[in-house]
Amino acid sequence: MRTILYVTVLLLVSSSLQAQGLLNKVKRTAGQAVENSILNKTNDTVSKKMDEVLSGKPRKRKGANGTTESTQYSADNELKAYSKFDFVPGETIVYYRNFENDPDGELADGWNTNGAGAITRFSSLGSTWLKLYQSSIFLTDNDEYFGKDFTVEFDLLLYDSSRELIYYPAFYFGFLSSGDRPSNDNVVLQNPQAEFMSRVYLGIIADGAGNSFFQAERYEKGQMLLNTGQKGFTRLEKSIGKPVHVSMQIQKERFRMWIEEEKVFDLPKAVSTNYNINNLYFEVSDGGFQDEIGGFYISNIRVAKGTPKPKSELLEKGSFVTQGITFEVDKAEIKPESYGILKEIGELLKANPDVNIKIIGHTDSDGKEAYNQELSEKRAEAVLTFLSNTYRIESSRMVSEGKGETDPLADNETPEGKAKNRRVEFIKQ
Repeated sequence: MRTILYVTVLLLVSSSLQAQGLLNKVKRTAGQAVENSILNKTNDTVSKKMDEVLSGKPRKRKGANGTTESTQYSADNELKAYSKFDFVPGETIVYYRNFENDPDGELADGWNTNGAGAITRFSSLGSTWLKLYQSSIFLTDNDEYFGKDFTVEFDLLLYDSSRELIYYPAFYFGFLSSGDRPSNDNVVLQNPQAEFMSRVYLGIIADGAGNSFFQAERYEKGQMLLNTGQKGFTRLEKSIGKPVHVSMQIQKERFRMWIEEEKVFDLPKAVSTNYNINNLYFEVSDGGFQDEIGGFYISNIRVAKGTPKPKSELLEKGSFVTQGITFEVDKAEIKPESYGILKEIGELLKANPDVNIKIIGHTDSDGKEAYNQELSEKRAEAVLTFLSNTYRIESSRMVSEGKGETDPLADNETPEGKAKNRRVEFIKQ
Protein backbone atom coordinates (compact mmCIF):
# COMPACT_ATOMS: atom_id res chain seq x y z
CA MET A 1 0.00 0.00 0.00
CA ARG A 2 2.82 2.35 0.86
CA THR A 3 4.56 1.49 -2.37
CA ILE A 4 1.46 2.22 -4.39
CA LEU A 5 0.89 5.45 -2.51
CA TYR A 6 4.52 6.49 -3.09
CA VAL A 7 4.27 5.80 -6.80
CA THR A 8 1.00 7.67 -7.03
CA VAL A 9 2.44 10.71 -5.29
CA LEU A 10 5.55 10.53 -7.47
CA LEU A 11 3.44 10.44 -10.61
CA LEU A 12 1.35 13.33 -9.38
CA VAL A 13 4.45 15.37 -8.60
CA SER A 14 5.99 14.41 -11.94
CA SER A 15 2.83 15.38 -13.78
CA SER A 16 2.68 18.60 -11.83
CA LEU A 17 6.32 19.37 -12.64
CA GLN A 18 5.75 18.60 -16.32
CA ALA A 19 2.72 20.85 -16.37
CA GLN A 20 4.65 23.59 -14.60
CA GLY A 21 7.54 23.12 -17.04
CA LEU A 22 5.15 23.38 -19.97
CA LEU A 23 3.59 26.48 -18.42
CA ASN A 24 7.03 28.04 -17.93
CA LYS A 25 7.94 27.19 -21.52
CA VAL A 26 4.75 28.86 -22.74
CA LYS A 27 5.53 31.88 -20.57
CA ARG A 28 9.08 32.05 -21.93
CA THR A 29 7.83 31.75 -25.50
CA ALA A 30 5.24 34.44 -24.89
CA GLY A 31 7.88 36.58 -23.22
CA GLN A 32 10.22 36.19 -26.16
CA ALA A 33 7.41 37.08 -28.55
CA VAL A 34 6.61 40.20 -26.54
CA GLU A 35 10.31 41.09 -26.35
CA ASN A 36 10.73 40.65 -30.12
CA SER A 37 7.60 42.71 -30.71
CA ILE A 38 8.95 45.49 -28.49
CA LEU A 39 12.35 45.38 -30.23
CA ASN A 40 10.71 45.55 -33.66
CA LYS A 41 8.47 48.47 -32.66
CA THR A 42 11.44 50.25 -31.10
CA ASN A 43 13.48 49.58 -34.22
CA ASP A 44 10.72 51.01 -36.45
CA THR A 45 10.58 54.14 -34.29
CA VAL A 46 14.35 54.59 -34.39
CA SER A 47 14.39 54.01 -38.16
CA LYS A 48 11.84 56.80 -38.68
CA LYS A 49 13.73 59.16 -36.38
CA MET A 50 17.02 58.33 -38.07
CA ASP A 51 15.54 59.04 -41.50
CA GLU A 52 14.73 62.51 -40.17
CA VAL A 53 18.32 62.93 -38.99
CA LEU A 54 19.74 61.64 -42.28
CA SER A 55 17.50 63.97 -44.26
CA GLY A 56 19.73 66.80 -43.12
CA LYS A 57 17.89 68.30 -40.17
CA PRO A 58 20.28 70.14 -37.84
CA ARG A 59 21.75 68.50 -34.75
CA LYS A 60 21.29 70.56 -31.58
CA ARG A 61 23.59 71.01 -28.63
CA LYS A 62 23.98 73.45 -25.78
CA GLY A 63 26.49 76.21 -26.41
CA ALA A 64 28.89 77.65 -23.88
CA ASN A 65 26.40 80.37 -22.93
CA GLY A 66 23.57 77.87 -22.46
CA THR A 67 21.86 78.69 -25.75
CA THR A 68 20.98 76.03 -28.29
CA GLU A 69 23.30 75.79 -31.29
CA SER A 70 22.72 73.84 -34.51
CA THR A 71 25.20 72.01 -36.69
CA GLN A 72 24.16 71.00 -40.21
CA TYR A 73 25.62 67.73 -41.49
CA SER A 74 25.81 67.11 -45.20
CA ALA A 75 25.37 63.70 -46.85
CA ASP A 76 27.63 64.62 -49.75
CA ASN A 77 29.31 61.49 -51.16
CA GLU A 78 31.12 63.03 -54.13
CA LEU A 79 34.41 61.41 -55.06
CA LYS A 80 37.30 63.68 -54.18
CA ALA A 81 40.93 63.30 -55.19
CA TYR A 82 42.44 62.56 -51.77
CA SER A 83 46.14 62.65 -52.59
CA LYS A 84 47.19 61.03 -49.29
CA PHE A 85 44.62 58.22 -49.32
CA ASP A 86 46.67 55.13 -50.20
CA PHE A 87 44.39 52.34 -48.99
CA VAL A 88 44.00 49.54 -51.55
CA PRO A 89 41.51 46.70 -50.85
CA GLY A 90 42.73 43.10 -50.78
CA GLU A 91 42.74 40.99 -53.91
CA THR A 92 40.26 38.18 -53.08
CA ILE A 93 37.01 38.69 -51.17
CA VAL A 94 36.75 36.42 -48.13
CA TYR A 95 33.63 37.83 -46.48
CA TYR A 96 30.98 40.34 -47.52
CA ARG A 97 27.74 41.39 -45.84
CA ASN A 98 25.39 44.28 -46.60
CA PHE A 99 22.36 42.72 -44.81
CA GLU A 100 20.03 43.28 -47.78
CA ASN A 101 18.61 39.73 -47.51
CA ASP A 102 18.25 39.66 -43.71
CA PRO A 103 14.80 40.05 -42.09
CA ASP A 104 13.99 43.40 -40.48
CA GLY A 105 14.23 43.64 -36.72
CA GLU A 106 16.37 40.51 -36.34
CA LEU A 107 20.06 39.88 -35.73
CA ALA A 108 21.98 39.18 -38.95
CA ASP A 109 21.57 35.54 -39.94
CA GLY A 110 24.44 33.37 -38.69
CA TRP A 111 25.90 36.04 -36.40
CA ASN A 112 26.33 35.50 -32.67
CA THR A 113 25.88 37.94 -29.79
CA ASN A 114 25.45 38.02 -26.03
CA GLY A 115 23.01 40.91 -26.39
CA ALA A 116 20.84 42.07 -29.26
CA GLY A 117 21.02 43.55 -32.74
CA ALA A 118 18.39 44.52 -35.30
CA ILE A 119 18.38 44.84 -39.10
CA THR A 120 17.14 48.30 -40.09
CA ARG A 121 16.45 49.87 -43.49
CA PHE A 122 16.76 53.60 -44.06
CA SER A 123 14.79 54.91 -47.02
CA SER A 124 16.85 58.10 -47.07
CA LEU A 125 20.05 56.08 -47.62
CA GLY A 126 18.58 53.31 -49.75
CA SER A 127 20.58 50.76 -47.74
CA THR A 128 20.28 48.21 -44.94
CA TRP A 129 22.14 48.35 -41.62
CA LEU A 130 22.68 46.28 -38.49
CA LYS A 131 21.87 48.21 -35.34
CA LEU A 132 24.21 47.25 -32.49
CA TYR A 133 22.50 47.35 -29.11
CA GLN A 134 24.32 48.42 -25.96
CA SER A 135 26.06 45.94 -23.63
CA SER A 136 26.58 43.53 -26.53
CA ILE A 137 29.45 41.73 -28.29
CA PHE A 138 28.99 40.62 -31.90
CA LEU A 139 30.80 37.99 -34.00
CA THR A 140 30.14 37.48 -37.72
CA ASP A 141 29.38 34.15 -39.41
CA ASN A 142 32.68 34.03 -41.31
CA ASP A 143 34.51 30.68 -41.15
CA GLU A 144 37.47 31.30 -43.49
CA TYR A 145 40.98 32.39 -42.51
CA PHE A 146 41.91 35.91 -43.56
CA GLY A 147 45.57 35.12 -44.29
CA LYS A 148 48.57 37.22 -43.22
CA ASP A 149 47.80 40.12 -45.58
CA PHE A 150 44.19 41.29 -45.64
CA THR A 151 41.92 44.31 -45.55
CA VAL A 152 38.73 45.04 -43.61
CA GLU A 153 36.18 47.67 -44.58
CA PHE A 154 32.79 48.65 -43.23
CA ASP A 155 30.45 51.62 -43.09
CA LEU A 156 29.67 53.09 -39.69
CA LEU A 157 26.67 55.25 -38.86
CA LEU A 158 26.54 57.14 -35.56
CA TYR A 159 23.03 58.19 -34.65
CA ASP A 160 21.43 60.54 -32.17
CA SER A 161 17.66 60.74 -32.51
CA SER A 162 17.50 63.39 -29.77
CA ARG A 163 20.24 65.48 -31.44
CA GLU A 164 21.45 66.36 -27.95
CA LEU A 165 23.70 63.45 -26.89
CA ILE A 166 27.18 64.27 -25.63
CA TYR A 167 28.58 60.97 -24.31
CA TYR A 168 28.16 57.83 -26.41
CA PRO A 169 28.76 54.22 -25.38
CA ALA A 170 32.28 52.91 -26.02
CA PHE A 171 32.45 51.23 -29.42
CA TYR A 172 35.07 48.56 -30.19
CA PHE A 173 35.84 46.88 -33.50
CA GLY A 174 38.63 44.62 -34.70
CA PHE A 175 39.58 41.07 -35.65
CA LEU A 176 40.55 37.93 -33.78
CA SER A 177 41.63 34.31 -33.88
CA SER A 178 39.27 31.73 -32.38
CA GLY A 179 42.02 29.11 -32.08
CA ASP A 180 40.65 25.57 -32.36
CA ARG A 181 37.05 26.66 -31.82
CA PRO A 182 34.47 27.74 -34.43
CA SER A 183 34.91 31.42 -35.25
CA ASN A 184 31.74 32.58 -33.47
CA ASP A 185 31.54 29.94 -30.75
CA ASN A 186 29.93 30.99 -27.46
CA VAL A 187 33.24 30.47 -25.67
CA VAL A 188 34.88 32.93 -28.08
CA LEU A 189 32.00 35.34 -27.52
CA GLN A 190 32.52 35.10 -23.75
CA ASN A 191 36.27 35.80 -23.96
CA PRO A 192 37.28 37.16 -27.40
CA GLN A 193 40.81 38.01 -26.17
CA ALA A 194 41.57 34.40 -25.19
CA GLU A 195 43.73 33.64 -28.25
CA PHE A 196 44.55 36.79 -30.21
CA MET A 197 42.70 40.02 -30.87
CA SER A 198 43.55 43.45 -32.26
CA ARG A 199 40.86 46.04 -31.73
CA VAL A 200 40.19 49.76 -31.90
CA TYR A 201 38.33 51.64 -29.19
CA LEU A 202 36.21 54.53 -30.46
CA GLY A 203 35.20 57.17 -27.93
CA ILE A 204 32.58 59.71 -29.01
CA ILE A 205 32.25 62.87 -26.93
CA ALA A 206 29.98 65.25 -28.83
CA ASP A 207 30.62 68.35 -26.73
CA GLY A 208 31.75 70.61 -29.55
CA ALA A 209 35.31 70.69 -28.18
CA GLY A 210 36.82 67.95 -30.35
CA ASN A 211 37.37 65.47 -27.50
CA SER A 212 36.48 62.29 -29.42
CA PHE A 213 39.28 59.75 -29.84
CA PHE A 214 40.58 56.38 -31.06
CA GLN A 215 42.70 53.89 -29.15
CA ALA A 216 44.31 50.73 -30.60
CA GLU A 217 44.88 47.61 -28.50
CA ARG A 218 46.44 44.17 -29.00
CA TYR A 219 45.80 41.05 -26.89
CA GLU A 220 47.41 37.61 -26.80
CA LYS A 221 46.20 34.84 -24.49
CA GLY A 222 44.12 37.42 -22.62
CA GLN A 223 47.07 39.72 -21.95
CA MET A 224 47.20 43.26 -23.35
CA LEU A 225 50.49 43.73 -25.25
CA LEU A 226 49.75 47.05 -26.94
CA ASN A 227 47.83 50.15 -25.94
CA THR A 228 48.41 53.29 -28.00
CA GLY A 229 46.57 55.54 -25.59
CA GLN A 230 43.87 57.91 -26.76
CA LYS A 231 44.45 59.64 -30.08
CA GLY A 232 42.22 62.64 -30.65
CA PHE A 233 40.13 62.72 -33.80
CA THR A 234 38.06 65.88 -33.99
CA ARG A 235 36.17 64.86 -37.14
CA LEU A 236 34.20 62.17 -35.32
CA GLU A 237 31.65 64.56 -33.86
CA LYS A 238 30.96 65.99 -37.31
CA SER A 239 30.25 62.45 -38.55
CA ILE A 240 27.17 62.02 -36.37
CA GLY A 241 24.15 61.49 -38.56
CA LYS A 242 25.95 60.43 -41.73
CA PRO A 243 27.76 57.24 -42.81
CA VAL A 244 31.55 57.12 -42.63
CA HIS A 245 33.80 54.50 -44.20
CA VAL A 246 36.31 52.60 -42.06
CA SER A 247 39.27 50.94 -43.81
CA MET A 248 41.90 48.70 -42.21
CA GLN A 249 44.92 47.16 -43.91
CA ILE A 250 46.99 44.39 -42.33
CA GLN A 251 50.34 43.40 -43.80
CA LYS A 252 51.91 40.77 -41.56
CA GLU A 253 52.40 42.68 -38.27
CA ARG A 254 51.66 46.13 -39.65
CA PHE A 255 48.25 47.69 -39.03
CA ARG A 256 46.92 50.79 -40.76
CA MET A 257 43.50 52.38 -40.44
CA TRP A 258 41.64 55.19 -42.17
CA ILE A 259 38.39 57.02 -41.47
CA GLU A 260 37.19 58.22 -44.85
CA GLU A 261 40.43 59.48 -46.46
CA GLU A 262 42.27 60.35 -43.24
CA LYS A 263 44.82 57.92 -41.82
CA VAL A 264 44.36 57.33 -38.09
CA PHE A 265 46.93 54.60 -37.33
CA ASP A 266 50.07 53.17 -38.89
CA LEU A 267 51.40 50.69 -36.32
CA PRO A 268 54.31 48.38 -37.27
CA LYS A 269 53.72 45.78 -34.50
CA ALA A 270 49.98 45.70 -33.87
CA VAL A 271 49.28 42.20 -35.25
CA SER A 272 50.78 38.78 -34.48
CA THR A 273 51.60 36.38 -37.32
CA ASN A 274 51.45 33.40 -34.92
CA TYR A 275 47.66 33.09 -35.12
CA ASN A 276 45.13 32.31 -37.85
CA ILE A 277 42.83 35.32 -37.83
CA ASN A 278 39.33 34.26 -38.84
CA ASN A 279 36.66 36.65 -37.59
CA LEU A 280 35.60 40.23 -36.98
CA TYR A 281 34.57 41.58 -33.61
CA PHE A 282 32.25 44.44 -32.63
CA GLU A 283 31.27 45.55 -29.14
CA VAL A 284 29.12 48.33 -27.67
CA SER A 285 29.31 49.15 -23.96
CA ASP A 286 26.49 50.33 -21.70
CA GLY A 287 25.81 54.00 -22.42
CA GLY A 288 23.34 54.53 -19.60
CA PHE A 289 20.44 55.48 -21.89
CA GLN A 290 17.83 53.69 -24.00
CA ASP A 291 19.01 52.23 -27.31
CA GLU A 292 16.47 54.17 -29.36
CA ILE A 293 18.10 57.46 -28.30
CA GLY A 294 21.51 56.89 -29.87
CA GLY A 295 24.23 54.45 -30.82
CA PHE A 296 25.81 52.68 -33.78
CA TYR A 297 24.87 50.98 -37.06
CA ILE A 298 27.20 49.05 -39.39
CA SER A 299 26.88 47.89 -43.00
CA ASN A 300 28.79 46.94 -46.17
CA ILE A 301 31.30 44.76 -44.31
CA ARG A 302 34.03 43.45 -46.56
CA VAL A 303 37.14 41.36 -45.87
CA ALA A 304 39.60 40.65 -48.69
CA LYS A 305 42.93 38.82 -48.57
CA GLY A 306 46.10 39.19 -50.59
CA THR A 307 47.77 42.27 -52.06
CA PRO A 308 46.73 43.51 -55.53
CA LYS A 309 49.55 44.13 -57.99
CA PRO A 310 47.99 46.21 -60.79
CA LYS A 311 51.33 47.18 -62.33
CA SER A 312 52.69 43.66 -62.82
CA GLU A 313 49.33 42.17 -63.75
CA LEU A 314 48.38 44.83 -66.28
CA LEU A 315 51.81 45.39 -67.83
CA GLU A 316 53.13 41.83 -67.71
CA LYS A 317 50.00 39.65 -67.81
CA GLY A 318 47.89 42.04 -69.86
CA SER A 319 44.90 42.42 -67.53
CA PHE A 320 43.94 43.48 -64.02
CA VAL A 321 40.62 42.81 -62.28
CA THR A 322 39.50 44.58 -59.12
CA GLN A 323 36.47 44.65 -56.83
CA GLY A 324 38.07 47.63 -55.10
CA ILE A 325 36.34 50.20 -57.30
CA THR A 326 32.88 50.44 -55.81
CA PHE A 327 29.78 52.42 -56.71
CA GLU A 328 26.66 53.73 -55.04
CA VAL A 329 23.78 51.24 -55.25
CA ASP A 330 22.18 51.21 -58.71
CA LYS A 331 24.31 54.17 -59.78
CA ALA A 332 27.47 54.90 -61.74
CA GLU A 333 28.70 57.19 -58.95
CA ILE A 334 32.14 56.05 -57.76
CA LYS A 335 32.51 55.81 -53.98
CA PRO A 336 35.31 57.88 -52.41
CA GLU A 337 37.00 54.82 -50.88
CA SER A 338 37.81 53.66 -54.42
CA TYR A 339 40.43 56.37 -54.78
CA GLY A 340 43.40 54.26 -53.64
CA ILE A 341 43.16 51.72 -56.46
CA LEU A 342 42.20 54.39 -59.03
CA LYS A 343 45.30 56.32 -58.01
CA GLU A 344 47.51 53.29 -58.75
CA ILE A 345 45.92 52.81 -62.18
CA GLY A 346 46.17 56.52 -63.00
CA GLU A 347 49.83 56.76 -62.00
CA LEU A 348 50.61 53.56 -63.91
CA LEU A 349 49.11 55.01 -67.10
CA LYS A 350 50.94 58.31 -66.64
CA ALA A 351 54.27 56.48 -66.22
CA ASN A 352 53.62 54.31 -69.29
CA PRO A 353 52.29 56.63 -72.03
CA ASP A 354 52.49 53.89 -74.66
CA VAL A 355 49.98 51.69 -72.80
CA ASN A 356 46.34 51.80 -73.92
CA ILE A 357 43.57 50.07 -72.00
CA LYS A 358 40.02 48.81 -72.26
CA ILE A 359 37.86 49.30 -69.16
CA ILE A 360 35.08 46.74 -68.69
CA GLY A 361 32.31 47.01 -66.11
CA HIS A 362 30.59 43.96 -64.59
CA THR A 363 27.56 43.62 -62.29
CA ASP A 364 25.90 40.90 -60.25
CA SER A 365 22.60 39.37 -61.39
CA ASP A 366 20.24 41.41 -59.20
CA GLY A 367 17.68 43.20 -61.34
CA LYS A 368 16.88 42.85 -65.02
CA GLU A 369 19.60 41.87 -67.47
CA ALA A 370 19.07 44.90 -69.73
CA TYR A 371 19.31 47.24 -66.75
CA ASN A 372 22.53 45.61 -65.54
CA GLN A 373 24.02 45.87 -69.01
CA GLU A 374 23.36 49.61 -69.15
CA LEU A 375 24.60 50.09 -65.57
CA SER A 376 27.88 48.28 -66.30
CA GLU A 377 28.46 50.48 -69.35
CA LYS A 378 27.87 53.66 -67.35
CA ARG A 379 30.19 52.51 -64.56
CA ALA A 380 33.01 51.70 -66.98
CA GLU A 381 32.53 55.11 -68.58
CA ALA A 382 32.64 56.75 -65.12
CA VAL A 383 36.04 55.14 -64.44
CA LEU A 384 37.34 56.31 -67.83
CA THR A 385 36.12 59.85 -67.15
CA PHE A 386 37.73 59.91 -63.71
CA LEU A 387 41.12 58.77 -65.05
CA SER A 388 40.92 61.31 -67.86
CA ASN A 389 39.91 64.24 -65.66
CA THR A 390 42.08 63.48 -62.63
CA TYR A 391 45.27 62.16 -64.23
CA ARG A 392 44.94 63.80 -67.64
CA ILE A 393 45.05 60.46 -69.45
CA GLU A 394 44.13 61.06 -73.08
CA SER A 395 40.71 59.67 -73.91
CA SER A 396 42.19 58.20 -77.09
CA ARG A 397 44.19 55.77 -74.93
CA MET A 398 41.10 54.33 -73.25
CA VAL A 399 37.88 52.66 -74.34
CA SER A 400 35.08 51.40 -72.13
CA GLU A 401 32.40 48.76 -72.38
CA GLY A 402 30.02 46.87 -70.13
CA LYS A 403 29.22 43.18 -69.85
CA GLY A 404 26.46 43.43 -67.28
CA GLU A 405 25.81 40.11 -65.55
CA THR A 406 26.89 37.93 -68.50
CA ASP A 407 30.39 37.01 -67.30
CA PRO A 408 30.25 36.11 -63.58
CA LEU A 409 33.33 35.05 -61.62
CA ALA A 410 31.32 33.43 -58.83
CA ASP A 411 27.88 32.20 -57.80
CA ASN A 412 25.34 35.02 -57.51
CA GLU A 413 23.51 33.15 -54.74
CA THR A 414 25.79 34.39 -51.94
CA PRO A 415 26.75 37.92 -50.78
CA GLU A 416 30.43 37.08 -51.34
CA GLY A 417 29.70 35.80 -54.84
CA LYS A 418 27.77 38.93 -55.77
CA ALA A 419 30.58 41.13 -54.41
CA LYS A 420 33.13 39.24 -56.53
CA ASN A 421 31.01 39.70 -59.65
CA ARG A 422 30.68 43.48 -59.15
CA ARG A 423 34.06 44.38 -60.59
CA VAL A 424 36.03 46.51 -63.02
CA GLU A 425 38.43 44.91 -65.49
CA PHE A 426 41.37 46.63 -67.18
CA ILE A 427 42.78 45.02 -70.35
CA LYS A 428 45.97 46.15 -72.03
CA GLN A 429 45.40 46.91 -75.72
